Amino acid sequence: MRLRRLVYRIISIDERSSLAAYMYVFGSAGTGSTYRNNLEALQQWRIIPRMLRDATHRNLDVIITAVTLPANRVAADCASQTTLFGVKLPSPILIAPVGVQGILHKDGEIATATAAADVGVPFIMSTAATRSIEAVAKANGDGGQRWYQLYWYVLPPPARHMTFLHASELTRPRTNEVTLSILRRAKAAGFTALVVTLDTFLVGWRPHDLDAAYLPFTAGVGIQVGTSDPVFMERMGSLYGGPRPNECPAFPLDLEAFRARLAAGDEQARAAFTLGTAWLHEGNSGHFRSWTDLAFLRQNWDGPIVLKGIQTVQDAHAAMNFHVDGIIVSNHGTSAHGGESPLCVNPEPL
Repeated sequence: MRLRRLVYRIISIDERSSLAAYMYVFGSAGTGSTYRNNLEALQQWRIIPRMLRDATHRNLDVIITAVTLPANRVAADCASQTTLFGVKLPSPILIAPVGVQGILHKDGEIATATAAADVGVPFIMSTAATRSIEAVAKANGDGGQRWYQLYWYVLPPPARHMTFLHASELTRPRTNEVTLSILRRAKAAGFTALVVTLDTFLVGWRPHDLDAAYLPFTAGVGIQVGTSDPVFMERMGSLYGGPRPNECPAFPLDLEAFRARLAAGDEQARAAFTLGTAWLHEGNSGHFRSWTDLAFLRQNWDGPIVLKGIQTVQDAHAAMNFHVDGIIVSNHGTSAHGGESPLCVNPEPL
């Protein structure tokens, strides 16, 4: 909190919206202990050089060393190119799925996807993006490697021509139609792997966001996968028009001005609020999945499936038993509270 007070003292009033966006990214959930634990774990590792090695032609090949594996698996001790799901990559680095990039830069995910393609690094698109699936794919280009991150959505009920969705409308049983629509769009747009986020079915308690009352989704920012989706928009009702594949939220986001427009009854603000609330509830509906639900994704996604948020050897083994293609060891950084730092998880028992 001391940092926030310091920043407030040195910026102008006109820069408050930028500060709120910064704190949305910088701020941690709960007491911030997850952030501190992650940082401390990272600082325990060092890069130690080996001498008299021929590094004239340097590369970032992955070195696979002998590890302890179950009896039916073979260990290896060799050097190999970085290859993921049959695709050779120039490095073992991928761009993680970061949502709502449009609050930090006017080009949002377009800039990141373009840069990723330029350097040959796979780009993982977040479902909370500020651009459509198709727009990000176009920016990433034909030669770009791109994966799609899925919040396991379930469909909201029809809006029934309501300007605001009542709470009871948001808690009724849902279907998988939105998920199916997203999967079809991602596959058609050239996304090759599906990254399923498991560690954020509920929104974390984030004091920085609460202090600033900062939630860009309620202003229609970070919901562009939804507003460009034909199934979601059809179910929301004709009052909101059809899909908006080229929608680009205004930058910078001024939430105070938006709230003033909303309070004054501005129709565009009311529509953005309703759409944002409905889409936000899709990813944080309180509906939890089980291992057997993975069969639905396997049946409807032709490509590798990666589970993001695995933190225990037991869950990693369960992923293997359910024929998942890969895992990402993650505690969701600072947006969630608790869990082990990925750098402290020992992969050898796998």
